[in-house]
Amino acid sequence: MHRCPAAGREMGSVGFLIGVALRRVRERPGAVLAVVACALVACMATATAQVHAAATSTAAHDQVIAQAPPDGRSVVISGTPTAGVARTEVVVRALADRLPGAQVRRWVTSSVYGVQGGEERLRVELAQAPDAMDASTVVTGRWPQEAAEVTVPQVAADRLGWRPGTTVRLRQLVPTQPPGPPLRVVGTYRPRSGQDPAWRDDPRHAAGLTDGDFLTVGPVLVARDAAPAAVPALDRSASVTWRVLPPMGAPDLAGRVTDVVAAAGQESLLDGLQVRSSIPEVLARADADRARTSAAIAGPTVLLGAVALVGIALTGLLLGALHRGSDRLLRTRGASAGQLVTLALAGALVVLPGAVAAVLLAPLVAGLLPGAPVARAEMSWQTWLVGLTTAALGVLVLTASTLGSGLDEPRRAGRLVDAVLVALAAFAWWRLRSVAPADPVTVAAPAFVVLGAGVVAIRLLPVLGRPAARLARRARGLPLSWAGWTWRAPSREALGTRLLTVLTAAVGVLTVVQLTTNDDVMARQLLRRSPAPVVVRLDPAAAQSPARLAAVRTRLGGTATAARVSTVDVGAAGRASLVAVDLDPAVVADPALLGAPGWTTAQGPAWRAALAALPTRDAGAAPPVPAVITTDLARTLAVGPGATTTVQDAGRSVALRVVGVADRLPGQPLDVPSAVLVDRPSLQRLPGATAAAPDQLWSDGSPDAAAALTLPGDGVQEVVLRRTLAASADVTVPLALRGILVLLAGATLVLCLVAAFAGTVAALSAGQRTRAVLHALGAPQRHVRRGVLLGELGQVVLAVVAGAAVGLLASLAVARPWSPDGSATGPQLAWPPLLLVTAGLALVLWLVGWLALRAPARSWSSLLREGDRS
Repeated sequence: MHRCPAAGREMGSVGFLIGVALRRVRERPGAVLAVVACALVACMATATAQVHAAATSTAAHDQVIAQAPPDGRSVVISGTPTAGVARTEVVVRALADRLPGAQVRRWVTSSVYGVQGGEERLRVELAQAPDAMDASTVVTGRWPQEAAEVTVPQVAADRLGWRPGTTVRLRQLVPTQPPGPPLRVVGTYRPRSGQDPAWRDDPRHAAGLTDGDFLTVGPVLVARDAAPAAVPALDRSASVTWRVLPPMGAPDLAGRVTDVVAAAGQESLLDGLQVRSSIPEVLARADADRARTSAAIAGPTVLLGAVALVGIALTGLLLGALHRGSDRLLRTRGASAGQLVTLALAGALVVLPGAVAAVLLAPLVAGLLPGAPVARAEMSWQTWLVGLTTAALGVLVLTASTLGSGLDEPRRAGRLVDAVLVALAAFAWWRLRSVAPADPVTVAAPAFVVLGAGVVAIRLLPVLGRPAARLARRARGLPLSWAGWTWRAPSREALGTRLLTVLTAAVGVLTVVQLTTNDDVMARQLLRRSPAPVVVRLDPAAAQSPARLAAVRTRLGGTATAARVSTVDVGAAGRASLVAVDLDPAVVADPALLGAPGWTTAQGPAWRAALAALPTRDAGAAPPVPAVITTDLARTLAVGPGATTTVQDAGRSVALRVVGVADRLPGQPLDVPSAVLVDRPSLQRLPGATAAAPDQLWSDGSPDAAAALTLPGDGVQEVVLRRTLAASADVTVPLALRGILVLLAGATLVLCLVAAFAGTVAALSAGQRTRAVLHALGAPQRHVRRGVLLGELGQVVLAVVAGAAVGLLASLAVARPWSPDGSATGPQLAWPPLLLVTAGLALVLWLVGWLALRAPARSWSSLLREGDRS
C-alpha cells in the first residue's frame, strides 16, 4: 500500500494530533465519559484507601499510647530524697531538659502525723499536688495560698467536723519526724473523678478518708507554690514522685528516654530513688499496632487498585474499538506507530482533571467509611502521590488498551495475558495457604488469586452456557433461541463487561465472607476473656457458704453456673488449667453461656454436643471422666477424641476420656495454652474426691444487677461484664478492615455499573445490523427485543454465579491474612447475605443492560443500507 510522505509529515505535527484527539472526544462523548468515570472512581478509591489507612493506623498507634498506664507515658522518679526536695528537683529538671517539650509534675506526700486533741487512731497525711487541685472542686472556702494554710477533703471534714477557720495541730509519731506546725483549714474540696490521671500517685486513690486500724485523712493539700523549706513535713522525710511527661510524638523519644534513665542512675543525689519508664515498650507496641493495621489494609487496597485498572482497561478497549476504523485510515495516510501512540496518549490525558478532583474528594469519602476516625481523615502528600500515581497508571493502561484493541491478533495476546495471570494466581494461592510473613508478595497475592480465577471463569462461561443453550434451542419461538445462542457464544464486546461482572461478584462475596469471618474472630476473642455475659469471682468465705452463693445467684437472675479454675499436673505437658463447671441441662442449652473461643460460630451445635457429653449423672459412675481438652494439650500428649489420659489433681490421679478438642476453652486463663474442661459434679463423685468449692459464678443475668453487687458485702471479689470488655476491646484493626472492605466492594460495584453500561451499549451497537436482518426477515421487533433481554439476563446470571464461586474460592486463601489478628482458621459462610448480594447484583446489572437496550437507535432500514455500502 502506498503512503503519502507529505501527509505523514502533516500528521506528525502536534497541532494535528491534538485536533484529532479533540474531534474524537466530540464524536464519542459517551465512551469518553465512561472512561473518565472509571478513572475518577479508580483514583478516588485508591486515594481514599490511602487516607483511610493513614487515619486508622495513626489511630491504632495513638490508642496504644492513650491506653498505656501512667508509667508508659512518663519517666518516674520516686522515693524519699535524702538531700531534700528542692535540691533533688534541680537534678530532675536538668534531666527533663534532655527531653524537648517535657513537663515535670510533682506529688509530695508527708509521713503520717497524729492530731493533738483528736482520737488516738486519727492520722493526717499532708501533700503538695498542684495537679490534684486542678482535678478537684472547692466545696467551701478556697485553696490555700500560704504555707500554714490547708484544704481538706470534704468527706473528712464531714466526718471530723472541720470547717474553714479550724486549726489542726499535728503530733509527731516518731522522734525523727519534722515538727508539724499548726495548720489552718481554709477550705474543703472534692475530687471530680478518682480515675483522673492527676490522682495516679495518691496512695489513698482520692478516697479522702480511709477507716481501718487507723482513721487516715489525706491528702490534706498545702499551697501549690509553698517552698519545701516552709513546710518541713514536706521536705526531707517526705515521699516524692516526679513525673517527666515528654510529648509522645517527639522524634527518637524511646532512645532519649533510655538515655535519661541511664543518666539518672549516675546522679548521686538520686541514690536510693527509683527511676523507671515504660515509654520505649509502649512506643514499640504502638509502632507494631500501626504496622499491623497498615498491613491488614494493604491487601484489600492492592485488590482495589487492580480491579480499578481492569475497569479502565476494559473501557479503553471499548474506546479503541470505536477508533479502530479511523486508526486504519490514519495508517493508510502515512501515520507512523509513534504518531498513533501519541494520539492515544493524548486521548488518555482526558482523565487527569477527574483524577485531581478525585484526590480532593478522598478525605470526604474516607470520613464516610464505617469505623473511620473522621477527625484524622486528612489529605497529605501521600494522598496526592497515590492518587496521581493511579492516574498515571490509568493513562498508560488506557493508552495500551486503546492501541491493543486494534491488534491484528488480539486473541494471541489475550491468551498470553491469561496464562501469565493463571500462573501468578497459582503461585499466590500457594503463598497464601502457607504460613508466610507479611511481605509485599503476600500483600499482593489476593489480587492475583482473584484476577487469575476470574480469567479462568470468564473462559469457562461459554462452556457453562452450553447446557442452557441446548435447552433453549428446543423451545419454540425466537426469543429463547436467540438468547441461547448468545449464552453459548457471547460477543467479543461483551467479554470485557462479563470479566468485570465476575470480578465484582467475586469481590462482593469475598467482602461478605470476610466481614462474617472477622466478626466471628472478634466474638471468639471476647469469649477468651469472658465465658459468660457476667462473671463473678467469689471470695473464699462466700464460696464455702451455700447460702451466700445462693444469694448471689438470686441477685444475678437468669441462668447461672458455678465454676472452679485450678492447676493440675499433666505429666509431659507440665501444668495445665482444670476448668470444672456445673453442667446441668439448662446451662448446656443456653447459648449465652460457655461459648467456645476455639470453635467457630458454625460449629456451635458440635460444641454443645461435646458439652452435653461431659456430665455423668450416675451416682456410681466410675472413671474415666469425660473431658474436652485444648489443641495444645492434645498435641503434647498425642491424644485425640476417644483416647484416655491422666492428670494429677490435688495429689490424686484422675483418669480422663477425651470427648472433644478445641483451640481454647471457656474460662481458660489467657496466658495458659493447655487446659481441660470437665463437669464439676462428675469430678466430685470420684472415689477419694475432696469437696472443692467453686470460685466463680458464670451467668447470663442482668449486667446492671451484677454491677450493683457490693464487693465486700456480698462476698464478691470482682465482677467482670462482657459488655464492658467489648467496649474496652481494641477494635481499631477490625474497623479499619471493615472500612476498606466496604470501600473495595463499593468502588468495584460503581466501576462495574459504568463499564457494564458502556459495554452493553457497545455490544448492542455491534449487533444492531444482525437484529435489523432478523426484523427484515419478518421477526417482530418485540421478539427481537425480548431475545436480547433474555440473552443479557442469562449472561449476567452466569457471570455473577461464576464470580460468586471465585469469591468463595478466594476466601479460602485470604481468611487468615485479612483477619484482625491473623488467627482465622477458615472463612465463615453466612448464606442469607451471600444469596442476597448475589441476587441483588444480578438484578442491578440486568437493569443496567435493560436501560442500555432502551437507548434510541437508528431505523432498521438505515442499518441495512449501511451494511450494503460497506
